[in-house]
Amino acid sequence: MALPRPAPPTSSRALAVTSVNSSILARVPGPAEREAMLATISFDERDEKAVCRRALDAAVEASANLKIRNLEREAAGLPFAEVDIALHVGEVLYGNVGAVDRLDFTVIGPAVNEVVRMEKLCEPLGQQILFSSRFAEAAGRCAGRLESLGRFQLRGVDEAKEIFGLRLSQTAALQRVEA
Repeated sequence: MALPRPAPPTSSRALAVTSVNSSILARVPGPAEREAMLATISFDERDEKAVCRRALDAAVEASANLKIRNLEREAAGLPFAEVDIALHVGEVLYGNVGAVDRLDFTVIGPAVNEVVRMEKLCEPLGQQILFSSRFAEAAGRCAGRLESLGRFQLRGVDEAKEIFGLRLSQTAALQRVEA
C-alpha cells in the first residue's frame, strides 16, 4: 500500500534536507518564529542501527550545510535561519485530518510530543542536535558519537528522559564550519 504524500513544504531547501532518508514530511504549525518540520524515517529495513546512523549523519550534514548557507546570507545582509534538530524513535499515527475542503496532513502520538519537547532543550543546552535515549539505544550510541547530557523532565511526559548530544569532537567539527 502506498503511503499518502503530504503537500510539499513551502521551502524546497527544507525538502532537500529531509527527503533523503524520509518517508513522510509534515509541517508542525506554530508561531512564525517557531515553525517546524517533522520528518519520519521508516524502519522498513531490519537494521535499525544502520537507519539511525543514517539519520544522525543526515542531521549533522543538514546542520553543517545550513551553517554555510547562513554565513553566506549573513555576509549578504540577508536574514538567516536558526534550526535545531531532535531525533527520537517511536511509533506515530499519520494521515489527513480535517474536513473535505480543508485537509491537513498530520503526524500525532506520544513520540511526536516527546521529540517536540526535546527540541526545545537545544537552546538551553547549547546543542543544535539532540537525541533521545531510545534513539541512542537503537543506534548503538553511533560508535561513541553520542554522550549523555543528563535526565530532563519534558512537559507532558510522565517521567524524566535521558537526552544525548554529539560528543565534543563531533560538535567541534560542526563549529569549524563557522570559522
